Amino acid sequence: MRHIVGALAFLVVAIFPAAADTLGFSNFKGTSLTFTGNGTPGANFTMTTALNGIQQVGFEVTLASDPSDLGLFGSISGSYQYKDSQIVTSNSGLTETAPVIDNTGPFTFTIWDSTGGGGSAFTANIAWITIMTTLANGGLNSGGTINLTNLHYTGSNSGLQSLAGNANGVVTASFTFSAPTSLTELESGTHTTTYSGSLTAPDGGMTLMLLGGALLGLESLRRRFRT
Repeated sequence: MRHIVGALAFLVVAIFPAAADTLGFSNFKGTSLTFTGNGTPGANFTMTTALNGIQQVGFEVTLASDPSDLGLFGSISGSYQYKDSQIVTSNSGLTETAPVIDNTGPFTFTIWDSTGGGGSAFTANIAWITIMTTLANGGLNSGGTINLTNLHYTGSNSGLQSLAGNANGVVTASFTFSAPTSLTELESGTHTTTYSGSLTAPDGGMTLMLLGGALLGLESLRRRFRT
């Protein structure tokens, strides 16, 4: 009986993993989310960078589950696109949503481990999946789809080490204009705005490994008590 109780306890731990690695970020001063319209084909957008010491950065980490990540800087590379023909309208015409196309990806989500610029970098591939607008507000990957892969870091920052230990992650971003602006309206001219975002990386790989071990252990006990 003690063996069964122990195995069940191990199974509970396996199913309910430790808290996820999380951080929040906001665009760095002088940077923006910039939309460049190209007419009815759609619009392109990028997250610009500005010089901070010796490094071109796009955002600053403002919230983090590990304090060692606070105040670090990073960037999100790439030129992204959505097509007018793929815009879907909902919410009585107030909301527009479209899939995001990575023009020449994969692109990179980067966080440097030195607040003065340089140092070792946490890197991962990022894809924005979807873009949406509702009145003056907008979002990227608002559905929370896994969009961060190939997480990598070889430096000494404990928070970034923990983050890189995950199999994948979810990055979302939000932005606001001074007046209602739809995806269709962004297809004309150039529009810039600030943005903020979040990264969540649950340790899914470790959870599955523990769960598999727990199930194997229970099967072994079942066979033992049958004999």
